[in-house]
Amino acid sequence: MAIGDIIGEIRSLDFDTTGGTSPKTFHIAGTIYGVAYQGFGNDGYVKTIPIQNDGTFGVVKSLEFDLVQGRAPWPIHISGDVYAIAYSGPGNNGIIKTLHIADNGDIDPVIIATFTFEAGGGVVEPVIVHVGGTTYAVFYGGPGNDGWLKTITINNDGTIDAVLQSLEFDTAYGLYSDPIHIAGNVWAFAYTANAMFGPGRIRTVTISDAGIIGSIASGDYDANQTSRPDIFHISGNVYGIVYGGPGNDGWLKTVTISAAGVIGAVINFLEFDIVYGTSPRAVPVGENVWAIAYTGPDNDGWLRTIGIANDGTITGQVDFHEYDTDRGSYSDIIHIYRNVYAVAYLGPGLDGWLKTIEITTPAVAPTVTSNPATGVGLILANINGGLDDDGGEPCECGFEWGPTIAYGLTTQTDSKIKGETFSQLIRGLFPGRAYYFRAFATNSVTTAYGAGLSFHSKPSVSRAYALAREEL
Repeated sequence: MAIGDIIGEIRSLDFDTTGGTSPKTFHIAGTIYGVAYQGFGNDGYVKTIPIQNDGTFGVVKSLEFDLVQGRAPWPIHISGDVYAIAYSGPGNNGIIKTLHIADNGDIDPVIIATFTFEAGGGVVEPVIVHVGGTTYAVFYGGPGNDGWLKTITINNDGTIDAVLQSLEFDTAYGLYSDPIHIAGNVWAFAYTANAMFGPGRIRTVTISDAGIIGSIASGDYDANQTSRPDIFHISGNVYGIVYGGPGNDGWLKTVTISAAGVIGAVINFLEFDIVYGTSPRAVPVGENVWAIAYTGPDNDGWLRTIGIANDGTITGQVDFHEYDTDRGSYSDIIHIYRNVYAVAYLGPGLDGWLKTIEITTPAVAPTVTSNPATGVGLILANINGGLDDDGGEPCECGFEWGPTIAYGLTTQTDSKIKGETFSQLIRGLFPGRAYYFRAFATNSVTTAYGAGLSFHSKPSVSRAYALAREEL
């Protein structure tokens, strides 16, 4: 099958039978994922859900993080088990809450901190991103539907300091901002400008690690009706934007944005749904193919895969699939493993739904980590590693090691998949010497290596060393 072919649906999960507006999915650890959303009574909820590599689901855990209002929540990982959620809270004020979520999905019901970043009301769909260190930026529609950007300090323990700086980037209208990091301290964001269903605009700004904001440039990617864009990187200085455009049809355009924040002209465009296509979200599949989940005709849930060359040329549709024939609003799509993707959305019964879908996806290079040696003795040691990502298929994992940084020796290998650890016992060491090692993982694409580490075998204690050598 071709890359981007949609094979079909795997599993469905009605994760909230009382509501599930504006779900945002995020990875926690291993096969544990989180979904933050606006639930029953417009309250704010976060749930953790195991999504296995084969697309099946596990037991759901949940927390109602705001009992009054939690509109359009946007989650982000801070550090360790600390997460933050930005949302439109009581009085439509802009709120950030921090909380603990363990790697196994357990959610601590005790909120760490609550911070109001906008007390003037009128906050619409805030998006929070990490800038650097403990500095974060929030893009949102604020009072009067103007466009706002604020920087805030969120410490690794979840405590939140004051707003660092503010920029009212559009004094007429600025809703549905979707930011992306360009290079260095340069950021770009796409949004709807001027008025409801106004033109689609890109703005570039600088945001320093200290939270200082500076303006660079702006330009319209569509002079006509637009809503909720999603901007994504294609290659080099080429970016794509999917959005609901004129006639509420689904549109894709490509543009250039330089590392300095200079915005170029539209390169290419495609009306990917000529009937209806709003609130699209895009995710890369591989080999210049992207999957787009969106609300299509009759408010059903649709998925299309589209080819885009590195130069921004749109090569056309690969495949399409109507993943929910009843309802599919506010779709949010995330890659799980190899061919498995998950879509969270407001579905039938106005419930919160998760659906896993199989899309033909190529294997990619694995990533592997070298972990410190353990059980180090006179002549023996265990060297350790972890397979962070197998690239979509099982890997053969082992180690290079030796008495110099050239290594020279290779252990046997074990077959491992994403998230698994591995180790090897090495023998015949000389006491009191330095030894060097690094983990490696091999799949059909390439061999990847972890960082080089070292350890010292224990020094000999005369007769004990001799006896130990005889035991080998």
